Amino acid sequence: MLLIIDNGNNIFLYEKIIPILKNRYKKDVLYITLSKNKANYINEIGGVALYLKDVEYNNEYLQKLFLIEESQHGFTLNQCIFSDRILKYKKTDDAVSLLNDYAVRFISILEKYNISAVIGEISWGVELLFFNICKFYNIKYINPLNVYIQSVPKLVFFDDKHTDVYFKINKSSSNKDLSDDIKNRTNIDINDTIGKSLQNVALSQYAKRGFISWKFRDDYEYRDGVKIKFRRIKVILKKHILKIIRSYFYDQLDNKKYIYFPLHVQPEATPDVVAVNYSNQLEIVKQVARSLPINTRLVVKEHPNAIGSLPIREVFEIKKIHNVIYCDPNNNSMSLIKNSFCVVTIAGTAAVEGRLCDKPVIFFSDKFYSEKLEHVYTEYNFNNLPKLIKSFSNPKSDYACKDANSFNSYISSISRDCYIYDPIIYPHVLCEDNIIKLAESINEMVYYGEK
Repeated sequence: MLLIIDNGNNIFLYEKIIPILKNRYKKDVLYITLSKNKANYINEIGGVALYLKDVEYNNEYLQKLFLIEESQHGFTLNQCIFSDRILKYKKTDDAVSLLNDYAVRFISILEKYNISAVIGEISWGVELLFFNICKFYNIKYINPLNVYIQSVPKLVFFDDKHTDVYFKINKSSSNKDLSDDIKNRTNIDINDTIGKSLQNVALSQYAKRGFISWKFRDDYEYRDGVKIKFRRIKVILKKHILKIIRSYFYDQLDNKKYIYFPLHVQPEATPDVVAVNYSNQLEIVKQVARSLPINTRLVVKEHPNAIGSLPIREVFEIKKIHNVIYCDPNNNSMSLIKNSFCVVTIAGTAAVEGRLCDKPVIFFSDKFYSEKLEHVYTEYNFNNLPKLIKSFSNPKSDYACKDANSFNSYISSISRDCYIYDPIIYPHVLCEDNIIKLAESINEMVYYGEK
């Protein structure tokens, strides 16, 4: 049985995907949600859904949670608290109690049902918790993520190690000719339609999203309190203020060589689950900056979906570093990458764009393609950064990139020509072709190798 868990508007995607999985692929699907109204909605249309808060709380499973923490090397409940923007400000006992409550009910579902995989997303620290619970039970926890291949949105599914092991790709060869695979998966109509819709989001769609969010509000969701609403208002105000004072606030690029480091949206699964011990972006900035050769810069750019969300204290800490340029987020990322000599990221898809531009990439996580191709370096020791970065700046070095064609082919081959996003904001994701390809991709990812 496939377990889908989601606390957003993707419910309207899954309501169309679930019947295809059930009727075409003969797969049982269970949907769990943090909203009683969402659970009722799925059940009314013929699906099977559970409201997590209605799941029995079994004290025996609390002991199993302690066992999970002890047995999972590198995992602690404190990581869930620190990686969650709300939990880390709660009293420790309250935060632990909340995580225990979520965990026990989730374990109860895994124990009761024959779950083969979990797909979807949930709140920040809770996702990290569920992620590690699934690892303990040897259950795939899969997170669908959109990547941009030459500015076209496609879907890649990541498991707990960001690996493509479930795809029909020959892992022993990074130079395999994949042109036929890519050609067979091409669907320009879907990509073109969805890609254009990203630039044409109407205000009415945001208004509709607000109404839907209120109607299907997540009753069992700790992020919907007054504090988080106040914080969202602050972020919106900061974003508009930054638009007004842009020319005074952001630094101008100079003509010196530079490394490019695009910031992540945080909290988010990409940095906070995949690279839980290296998710402090301010610390990464400091460590990379002090590792740069003289007359070299580190260009830092905010994520376009997170403008205004970075605490102003951290922004000024970054701006104080003498060899860091905190550039305008309106600068084109591809242009910044092309003019850099290296891309640094915790776990972001900027690495994909960097390799497409023949740039070496430094990761602070185990990325699914880091062992498959040259010039993608996973680094966990800050002491090694100076030597690594100096080697990149020398065009004659063995580290210097020569050709990204094999990388382009590889990424294109494991991606899917479909897109998953909030259907209220981007209604084009509900088009029939996209839904069919999503269902096909989920089935292949979850059940690859099974009859």
